Amino acid sequence: MTIAVLTGVFCAGLSILIAALLPPFEGYEVPIVALISGFTGSVLAQAVIMWRGRS
Repeated sequence: MTIAVLTGVFCAGLSILIAALLPPFEGYEVPIVALISGFTGSVLAQAVIMWRGRS
């Protein structure tokens, strides 16, 4: 559950940052940004899982 919350918070923060820095998205840009956000959130969650396993 903690990893899911961490991933969600990270993805939400990344999307807010992207929305603040870039102009509004159109067409195919929306799913591309969603894919990048989801991928990076998943990578972060996996890194946390691996890090917690080593502790």
